[in-house]
Amino acid sequence: MIKKMICIAVCAWMCASCEKNDGGGGFDEPVEPPIEKPEEPTTPPLTEDLRTIKIEENIMAVVGTNGWNAIAYGNGKYVAVGANGYVTTSTDGVNWTTPKQIAGSSYTWNGIIYANGKFVVCGQYSYIAVSTDGTNWTTYKVDSSATYNWADIAYGNSKFVVVGSSGRISTSANGTSWTTPKWFDSSHGLLSIAYGNGKFVVAGNSSSNYIGVSTDGINWSWYNKPSGLMAYGMAYGNGKFVASSTNGRLYTSDDTGQTWSYIVPDIDGLSPANNDKYLNIVYNGEMFIAVGYNYSWNDDESRNLYTDIVTTSTDGVNWSTAVPIKDELGNVLRLTTLSIIAVSA
Repeated sequence: MIKKMICIAVCAWMCASCEKNDGGGGFDEPVEPPIEKPEEPTTPPLTEDLRTIKIEENIMAVVGTNGWNAIAYGNGKYVAVGANGYVTTSTDGVNWTTPKQIAGSSYTWNGIIYANGKFVVCGQYSYIAVSTDGTNWTTYKVDSSATYNWADIAYGNSKFVVVGSSGRISTSANGTSWTTPKWFDSSHGLLSIAYGNGKFVVAGNSSSNYIGVSTDGINWSWYNKPSGLMAYGMAYGNGKFVASSTNGRLYTSDDTGQTWSYIVPDIDGLSPANNDKYLNIVYNGEMFIAVGYNYSWNDDESRNLYTDIVTTSTDGVNWSTAVPIKDELGNVLRLTTLSIIAVSA
């Protein structure tokens, strides 16, 4: 069966040789990451924290946590990236290569996408890394003096768009030459971005009150964001943008991000709580799949208990009852910070 892999991820954090591109001010020569502080030995995230779960009979997913911040599928393999610059790959979602640091960098990677024949990773200190095979990488720094971080990346309308802290946005046609970053409000960070129906939609973090909409990633219109929308992750499908958020909410927009409504899915055997979070969401061509956790008090153990949960929807409005996520042995997962998902269909 031919499998289509669509991947998302959410997180937070990431010399300049200079040939400007037509967009006005990016860097297209590879650079070695400078040593901005003394390097110390780092421990890579564990590949055991990348788990395969069953969504439906013919739909499997890879979920991850604990230092793995983003995952994508392309060119016949999964690629997961995360803390301290580490990357790992897998052809089956079960067996993973020994994690290694991209270009020896210890900077954290926060987002990844496979598009236009290449993996493009974004992260701390405005770094970008590009690879066609997920194994051999070249790093670039969008802003040679930057201390800010890229949070997420999307592709559409023949260009990559990255968003990050201090409201910064940059675009690239090839993943290597980037426009000089623009920002709409230096006090507000941008957390997630998705592309669909000819539009990029970007959402800010808890301190931002805006949703941005753009056809080209350069010129943006800004709309008021619902006060409860955190937008840890965002996906487009079936004519709608859907965002995962706090308080057990999933937000939906059918007018390209201008207005939003939300639903709190029921949870099988558990009570929805204000501390529940859906940390990421993906659309696999047939359905939205959202993952997160339920937070509840356990009388038997006299402590708060986190239970990883998953819910699905074909239209982004009507959601299935969320169920606890179980591993291949049938054990309920309690990773608590389940934040990335790759889905096959």
